Amino acid sequence: MDLMDADLTVDLTVEATHEQSLVGRLAVLLNAHEVTAFVYRTDPQRHLATVEVSVAGGELQVERAAHRLRRVIGVHRVTTRDHAYFGEVSVSTQ
Repeated sequence: MDLMDADLTVDLTVEATHEQSLVGRLAVLLNAHEVTAFVYRTDPQRHLATVEVSVAGGELQVERAAHRLRRVIGVHRVTTRDHAYFGEVSVSTQ
């Protein structure tokens, strides 16, 4: 791992079915990673949740977190700005 890469913080976006225990499952899973930000938004009418997670530690740590997140029941897609880790490919226009 490149030393500059170790300081990198990358944002992941998780799209999932909103249910009462989802936040707890995500928190337990992310405990093993250096999370610098966590935002949970819901759309109650559609029963969907969008979670924005910032993970530090470089590309390897981000890939590990994305891999673990996509295995959570109810998660439909995990993406970064440039990569889709699960489901369909999506690219942000930012």
